[in-house]
Amino acid sequence: MDGFTADFTAPAFGTPLQVARAISASGIAYDQLIHEFGVWVHIGLRAGTLRKEDLSIFTGTGYIEGLRSKP
Repeated sequence: MDGFTADFTAPAFGTPLQVARAISASGIAYDQLIHEFGVWVHIGLRAGTLRKEDLSIFTGTGYIEGLRSKP
């Protein structure tokens, strides 16, 4: 597997949701960007065709399309 992922926060740049939305709007190439539980951002990179998926997940919801503040 050649995928690369990271879970992170960047408090100097805003909340996890604000950071995820900024990355989504930036033109950075990624496969998946996930706002996870309102606590951190997950970014997935890989070689080849990128899906550029924006997702959110909260306790009990499973993955939801889009970068959301609430389920």
